Amino acid sequence: MHFMRRVAVTLLYSVFSATLFSFGLLLSLQVVLTTPHTIEGALDKSGIYDSLVHDVLAQQSNQTNNIPIEQPQIQSAIQQAFPASLLRSDANQIIEGTFDWLKGKTPSPQFSIDINGARENLATNIANYVQQRLTSLPTCTTVPTDLNAFTMTCVPTGFDIPTAVAQAKHDILNVNGSLSQPTLTADTLKNNQGQTIPQQFHGVPAAYHSAVLAIYATGIAALLAAAGIILLDQTKKIALRRVGIGAVTVGISSGLLAWFGDFALRKAIAKLTAATQQNELLQAKVTSVIQLLTHQVRTVWLEYAIAVVVLGVGVLVLAKLLPHKVVPPVASELPPVPDRPPQK
Repeated sequence: MHFMRRVAVTLLYSVFSATLFSFGLLLSLQVVLTTPHTIEGALDKSGIYDSLVHDVLAQQSNQTNNIPIEQPQIQSAIQQAFPASLLRSDANQIIEGTFDWLKGKTPSPQFSIDINGARENLATNIANYVQQRLTSLPTCTTVPTDLNAFTMTCVPTGFDIPTAVAQAKHDILNVNGSLSQPTLTADTLKNNQGQTIPQQFHGVPAAYHSAVLAIYATGIAALLAAAGIILLDQTKKIALRRVGIGAVTVGISSGLLAWFGDFALRKAIAKLTAATQQNELLQAKVTSVIQLLTHQVRTVWLEYAIAVVVLGVGVLVLAKLLPHKVVPPVASELPPVPDRPPQK
C-alpha cells in the first residue's frame, strides 16, 4: 500500500507540472490572440494602414496597365481616397465580425465594407492627375516611343487626352482582386479556387472551441493533481513542499521559454523576411504584426510565470511553518508468536 501511494504521488506530480505549464502557455495565447482589441492594436502599431492599398495595387501591378504607383502623385491619390482612419475602421469591423463567428455567435463572419465610394475617389483622383500631367507637357517634335500617359515626356500631335484620362480611370476601376468588389463581405472575399472565408476555414471555429476547452481542462487538471498530492502524500508538510517546488520549477521554466522563445521567433521571422523578395510589400507589415503579437504573448506568459513562482514560494513558506509530523512506523501485520511451554 505504501509503495502504491508513492507511485501515485509521483504520477500526480508529473501531471501537475505538465498541466500547470500547458495552462500558462495556452492562457497566454488565448489572452492575446482571441481578443479583438489586441489584434486591432497590433495592426494599428504596425503601420499597415498607411500603405495597405498601395501594397495591394503593387502586388497586382501586372493588372493595372503599367500605372506607376510609386510616383508621389499616385501615392497621394491613394492616401486621399483610402485614408488610414477609413482602413482602420473597416479592418476593426472585419476583425470583430470574424471573432463573433469563431465564438459561435454567428454562422459566418458578419461584416460589410462599402469601398465603392473610396474606389471611385481613387479613380477620379488619378484621372485628374493624368489630365493635369498631359496638359502640362510640351508637344512632341518627333514621333515618341512612349505613349504611357503616366510616363510620356511629350504629347504627340493628335493625341487624344480625354481618352487617355478615361482609360486611366477605367484601369483603376477594373483592377482584379479585392478592390474590384464594391462591397466586401465574407462571401465576396474568395481565394483562387472561388472559396469564401467560411469555406476555406470551416474547421477554425471548432478548433477555437477545442483550444478554449483545453485551457479549462489543463487548469482543472493542475488543481486536481495538486489536491491529490496533498491527500496522498505522507504528511501535509511534505506534500506542500512538493507542490511548491513544482510550481517554482514550472514558473522559472515558463519564464525562460517565454523570453528565449520570443527572441528565437523574432530571429526566424527576420531571416525569413530577408530571404523573401516581396518584403517591401504587405509581408513586411504582416511580419511586424506577428512580432507585436508574439511580444504580447511573451509578456503575458512572463506575468504568469512570475505569478506561479510567487505562488510556489508562498506554498513553500507555508510548508516551512507547519510543524513536522513524525510518521509512526507501520505495525507488523503478522500474528504474534505464542510462547512455547517449558520443556521437561
